Amino acid sequence: MVKVASDEDVSAVEAKVDTAIIDIGTVDTAVGAVQTDLSNVDDGLGALKALIDTANAAITSIQNVTRFVAGVPKYMQKPDAGNTYFYIRASLYDTVGNMEDPDADGGTDVPCVKIVNQTGVDRSANVCKVNDGTEADASTNFVGYKKLVRTDTGKFECWYDVANDATEEQLALDFAWREGGINVYQPRASQVADVTGDLTAILMDTGTTIPGRLDTVDGATTGIAAQLPGALEGGYIKANIYATQDIDLSATQKASVQSESDTAIAKVATCTTSKITDAVVARINADITSRAPAGEYNTEMGRIDVGVGTRSSHGPADVRGSVCATGDAANTIGKILYELENTRLTAVRANDLDATVAGKLQMTATTVDLHQAAASYEVLEGLTQDVIVEKVIFQTPLDLSDDAGFTGISIQTDDTTPQAFVLQEDGVKANLTAGAQVGFVGATLLKVGKHIKLTIYGDTATVEPTTCEVIVECRAVVSGGSVGTPT
Repeated sequence: MVKVASDEDVSAVEAKVDTAIIDIGTVDTAVGAVQTDLSNVDDGLGALKALIDTANAAITSIQNVTRFVAGVPKYMQKPDAGNTYFYIRASLYDTVGNMEDPDADGGTDVPCVKIVNQTGVDRSANVCKVNDGTEADASTNFVGYKKLVRTDTGKFECWYDVANDATEEQLALDFAWREGGINVYQPRASQVADVTGDLTAILMDTGTTIPGRLDTVDGATTGIAAQLPGALEGGYIKANIYATQDIDLSATQKASVQSESDTAIAKVATCTTSKITDAVVARINADITSRAPAGEYNTEMGRIDVGVGTRSSHGPADVRGSVCATGDAANTIGKILYELENTRLTAVRANDLDATVAGKLQMTATTVDLHQAAASYEVLEGLTQDVIVEKVIFQTPLDLSDDAGFTGISIQTDDTTPQAFVLQEDGVKANLTAGAQVGFVGATLLKVGKHIKLTIYGDTATVEPTTCEVIVECRAVVSGGSVGTPT
């Protein structure tokens, strides 16, 4: 038997359904509000999410730039003969610190390296994959680079070959690898040095060899040691030293020397600061007392007054001529002032005005036009005497960073082994924006006749003229030295 609902039952069910629909609408509105808040980038949960995303990206960026570690010798000493192979290591890590290989480079998961000297000459041919001179394999993805050898996950190595006739020079190492399809680079530096050769050259300049100098020192020490016992024996210190030096002294002379020594020792033992001061003051007082009395000074001042008063002109030169007379008697005020004016002050003024006095800081400024062919140009020359260059500043008033053909500059000496002031990697056009400066602070010897040269890379700068300023600060090694326009 089926029970049929009454109208009252149906109405009750409809009322409950209507209420449920209203409640669902309320929930939907609340969910929409939450979603709106999540999407809001100005405040609320949306802003918090954006901050978290930014922080996460920053942390990832830090990890990405600290994933590479390289061990490169600071100096590579030239051998006396043959070749020496210097060990270079590199390690790669993932973002959590685990060892990791880079993307495949021609089928081999290894980073690579390119090495040039301070003037940009490629030295990558000296990179070896074994410490026996076997040249490293060329990279596939990085032209001109040499592959490192993989020894384990994330660990790589190579050797740099330095021959006994290698040039002393700076080395710029550029490590490169691919990560996530992107080329990544890391710079390092080293230097080929010849410490033994430099020291030998210095000694040879004085006609001295290291063994010869050591023998001389040893011989002198032996002679002193042999003389000390006799010098100290018997209490006659000075007398016995004279005797050991073949100085013939009589007994009376020896006794006199001993007596003077004993007296000096006794005075030193009782000497105080106040006694020294009193003695100095007494000596000054006696010296002043021995000078001419006040009456004579009054006479001298009267002479000066008459001399000045009779001048038709009372300008500084005329007064000086009356007071500072060359014919005045010795020790008179006029004679003293004359000597002070014409001897001591003249020498002091000359020294102060001469910028090329040894050790005195001097500054030279010049200009160079970059609107010319890529080549090296003489900027300044060492003149008269050697100088120590302490600062070099290059400044461009124009923005050269987007110049079409021009790629950058370097500044260095034209020595057999050039001394770099601005490396090519520091003088790239990306660094040469309007008003930008690159330079050098240190100490480099510039010999007479040697030049400070500027090298232009790429092509001529577009703007004509592209006038840039070069400023050099230096000190003369010997008075007269300076830098100036090339002769």
